[in-house]
Amino acid sequence: MRKLKVSTLVTLDGVIQDPGGFGETEQGGWANSYFTEEAVQDSLEHLMEADYFLCGRTTYELLSKAWGKTKGGDPTLSG
Repeated sequence: MRKLKVSTLVTLDGVIQDPGGFGETEQGGWANSYFTEEAVQDSLEHLMEADYFLCGRTTYELLSKAWGKTKGGDPTLSG
């Protein structure tokens, strides 16, 4: 049996969109001040434990642009 783990950045009033400031909204980047080195490490460990990474269409399109340009990047992600 597989386990489903969910990791979501969300404000107390329910805002999820553009926490990292990737240009989705004018108010983007609201989570950046909370992303300490410890939070980055925790997120990376959480991601590395996963067999699959599921994201929405907009997030996929933004990540595919960035990851497609990295050395050793997955060619299926390049636009």
